[in-house]
Amino acid sequence: LSFLNKHELTDERWAENMRVPDSILSGGHSVACAYLQAFFQAEGCVRTKGNSSDITLVSISKLLLEDIQHLLLNLGIFSRLMPSYEKREDRKPCYSLVIAYKSEREKFRSIIDFISQDKQQKLWFTLQLPGKNIPPSRLEEITEIRSIGEFPVWDIETESHNYATNSIIV
Repeated sequence: LSFLNKHELTDERWAENMRVPDSILSGGHSVACAYLQAFFQAEGCVRTKGNSSDITLVSISKLLLEDIQHLLLNLGIFSRLMPSYEKREDRKPCYSLVIAYKSEREKFRSIIDFISQDKQQKLWFTLQLPGKNIPPSRLEEITEIRSIGEFPVWDIETESHNYATNSIIV
């Protein structure tokens, strides 16, 4: 308890603002994989309903799940972040990070996987079911452009005419 108090981890507002530590975000491939494996082992679950299945994390910290989604994207694993609806009235709003596409669950298994044999077997079982594969690239449609004022800008040109920013190829 003294450790929790020393680092102000008993403050209930802390949970909503939890983030992946900077040392993990900047630690490279092996650090990200180890962190994600431990985090998904502790907090994740494998769900199956009929022929549909996914790997899911739920948290009241949207920021934490955004950071985890960023780590997954850096490893080439697509996931979705969405509100999660809690039926009990005395609960804070939750968010779910979901790895639903079969191709992405396969990547998760080969790159990260779970620690426990139980969760590994559940994941393996979901990969025996039919499922969708995500296309090698996704094109998103711009639905709105709004002015936010004037800011300094820089022009970047690369040999390939593409560059990565925030895990997005531009």
